[in-house]
Amino acid sequence: MYPLSEVNRVFFLIVIAVLAAWLLIGLAASVGLCTSAAQGDRGQARTDSVLTGRRRRFERRYESAL
Repeated sequence: MYPLSEVNRVFFLIVIAVLAAWLLIGLAASVGLCTSAAQGDRGQARTDSVLTGRRRRFERRYESAL
């Protein structure tokens, strides 16, 4: 068997590696969420402007019927 101190050191290194990976994944996910949220806001503004333009065209086309 391995000496207990070496087992503890390996276990400690594994725990540190898992925590570091978890931190990096969390950081990458938060950066991804922030950038996708910003892109989503811009996309929503674009969608709103397209819908407003369609509504204006609809109103101009059918304003006599309204």
